Amino acid sequence: AITPFVVHGPHQHDIISYLSEKSLIPVLQAVARGTGDAVLSGEGVLSQHKQDVILVLYGDTPFISAKMIEELTLAINDKVKVAVAGFKSENPAQYGRLMTEDETKLKAIIEAKDATCEQLKINHCNAGIMAIDANIAFSLLHQINNENKGGEYYLTDIVKIAVAGGHECRLILGDESMFLGVNSRAELARAENIWQEKKRTEIMNNGVTLRHPDSVFFSHDTDIGQDCLIEGNVFFGKGVKIADNVTIKAFSHIEGATIASGANIGPFARLRPGCDIGEGAKIGNFVEGKNITMQPYAKASHLTYLGDCDIGEGANIGAGTITCNYDGVKKSRTIIGKGAFIGSNTSLIAPVKIGEGATIAASSAIAKNVEDGALAITRTPQKNIKNWQKKIKG
Repeated sequence: AITPFVVHGPHQHDIISYLSEKSLIPVLQAVARGTGDAVLSGEGVLSQHKQDVILVLYGDTPFISAKMIEELTLAINDKVKVAVAGFKSENPAQYGRLMTEDETKLKAIIEAKDATCEQLKINHCNAGIMAIDANIAFSLLHQINNENKGGEYYLTDIVKIAVAGGHECRLILGDESMFLGVNSRAELARAENIWQEKKRTEIMNNGVTLRHPDSVFFSHDTDIGQDCLIEGNVFFGKGVKIADNVTIKAFSHIEGATIASGANIGPFARLRPGCDIGEGAKIGNFVEGKNITMQPYAKASHLTYLGDCDIGEGANIGAGTITCNYDGVKKSRTIIGKGAFIGSNTSLIAPVKIGEGATIAASSAIAKNVEDGALAITRTPQKNIKNWQKKIKG
């Protein structure tokens, strides 16, 4: 069983509240005195939970893989008491350096600011992530001192302490991008770019065509079927599920929507949360949908707002149609029947039901239900004034 603990500082009320919501166990580090002290702060709490391995992760490194965590954990055995994640870098900069006997046997970790010029030439870098045998973890941690330039208790010192005690320490190498830290908006943007590139590759490998990959942005939970076509400048927010053979045209924005096989979306379409688009349905350019159900082969080809409505199979929504779903106090629903035809520039004032096969004349404002097969028209009679001349200011 895995028991997650999160070390936090004082006065971090937002973090403490979040931990409570997620049922994570908070551990207070009263004074920031280094990473070794941070782990040691959890001694009292950790002692109440039975564990074989203590795995130390960092909140600013979001790309750690499950495989890396598994390798670190499985490395701990009767001989190996500490396993450390590391990477090779062409630009080691301020990373701690890994002193190794070979590619896997770790002897010590030297922080960059405490390293000699010769040690700084080493390109094996410390990622910070490590696994420690829980049976001896705190006896090792209590031996860490702060006799260094930073005056801090470095968790990295645990390696040389373990080696001095006759224990073996193991190095597990991973790709440098896996250990990218996010501590600024610039680093967050860099991390986002790396993640998006990986997601695009994953999506394309699963059988989706991206017309201009670098301009398409996915969410962590975007689910797209095979043989879909995604054109350029498309944004997917959270909660999007797309079936096979769907086309998403350029400049569309989709979040919280489900789209069935063969549907055609965009260009310049916006689907907001709660949209369920049926098989072969069409949402055209400059159409916005929110909390709608569109049955198979229904279509709204252009310039339309559809909010809080159910659209029947094969219904046709003309340009300029608006479902008036909000009266200033509450939202109401519009029901459009199978095969109904809604003329251009129509306002459907909810709650209202348009029957199956009904026709709404263009430029109508419909506030009452329309029976199956009926024609509804609310246009003001046209009046033509003969020989009219525009007045000209003198």
